[in-house]
Amino acid sequence: MARSEFALLDTSSLLDTARHVFDLLKSDYRTDYVFRAAIAKKIFLGRHSPSTTALLPELRVWRSRVDLLMLNGTSTAYEIKSGFDTTRRLAAQVADYLKMFDRVYVVTEERLVGAVSKELPDSIGIIVLTPDYTLRSVRGCVPNAERVDIAAIADALRKEELCELTRRICGRVPEVPSSRLFDDCLEALRRDARPKDVHDEAVKILKRRAVLGSEAFRDVEEALVPAFIESGLHHSEWPTLTGILRRLTVGNLLGGL
Repeated sequence: MARSEFALLDTSSLLDTARHVFDLLKSDYRTDYVFRAAIAKKIFLGRHSPSTTALLPELRVWRSRVDLLMLNGTSTAYEIKSGFDTTRRLAAQVADYLKMFDRVYVVTEERLVGAVSKELPDSIGIIVLTPDYTLRSVRGCVPNAERVDIAAIADALRKEELCELTRRICGRVPEVPSSRLFDDCLEALRRDARPKDVHDEAVKILKRRAVLGSEAFRDVEEALVPAFIESGLHHSEWPTLTGILRRLTVGNLLGGL
């Protein structure tokens, strides 16, 4: 960066600097961060009700972690493939997601649609982040809740969540040692429920995790949305952090080093 740009940034607030850097990323360097911001703003905040939809990042499913998961009456998974990602594991990732989620989308760039399509079954939807920062559907997805794998759902849940799922569906939790709890719960679920029933109850349980509702983002700068999602901070702390970023300048930060 040129000396004049450093001088300008030196007197800018950290929040203004974050906005400036985010604008540069959107126009010239579309990383995973930019895709997450677009999905959060345009789909999660733009299309869903704050009272019924929650956002959960980085949920583990078998050998994979889904980038963003939206939970309302069903589950919708979004896997990001930017120009800086490889498609080497994409087929394995979406195969894992289809074991647990009702709807699965890959969000990518226009120039990668052909390469991405080759790795995907027809049931996976494709969304493109366009040059003017809009999201365009290339193809829809096929609902999958009837075909999920009960074992994959059980494996993704915490112990207390698995017990609650089993209690809700089977009426009781097996009274067995901890070493046998997973296997016995899984056996009971497979015996007493259809895959879709397990999926639907699991969605209700996952929504009660420390996930994010739309209201949490009401006053959050778009440039900060992915950072806040990944920070681990409770959303009640976000306004305080935003205030700090608004008050401090780059010069303040560098002066403290």
